[in-house]
Amino acid sequence: MGIAISANFAIDIDGVQVPTVSEIAATSLEIDVVEHKDVNSKGLYQIHRVPGKYKAGDITVTRHLKAGELGFEQWLLATWQGSPVGKSIGLTYKDSAGKTVREVNFNFGMIKSVEMSNLKAGDTNAVTEKVTIAHTGLSLPGVDLIL
Repeated sequence: MGIAISANFAIDIDGVQVPTVSEIAATSLEIDVVEHKDVNSKGLYQIHRVPGKYKAGDITVTRHLKAGELGFEQWLLATWQGSPVGKSIGLTYKDSAGKTVREVNFNFGMIKSVEMSNLKAGDTNAVTEKVTIAHTGLSLPGVDLIL
């Protein structure tokens, strides 16, 4: 039996690992299912289901802010000013021993939103930054799948 995958991961943007990431959410990909209905030569009603277009998803990255560390503001600002900067995003899943189990590369990542955590007087929780990144598809290294 293999070692189970734990919540051990790394994410990089344009080859640079993003520090202090605490959560990655909504890493999904969907494919439309198209139904084609007809009547066969015997007069029987048939439904055929075939794969349609894929829908690219979003990635949500939550990380802790550190003093003196720039966040995603420059990337977001470039997008807001009409020159979106598409970046390559790599997500590496690791097992409990730290060995890479799967890699996923997201194509043309573009910041969609940035959300800062709520602040409360006297709170000792770390301030977090939640960034939603839209992408145009993904590829799996070692597998002939590029969407």
